[in-house]
Amino acid sequence: MSKLSTGRMGPTTARIAAGARIDEAIALVCSALVLALLALAIRIALSW
Repeated sequence: MSKLSTGRMGPTTARIAAGARIDEAIALVCSALVLALLALAIRIALSW
């Protein structure tokens, strides 16, 4: 039991943390892509 309590960053917690970070990164990339597409659409609409 002492090993479990002292090892805060165990393999499972590290995996969960990495998964959360990856999810955050994917969300950021998706939002950036959406913003880029919106900017592109506005530019095309204005150029017409």
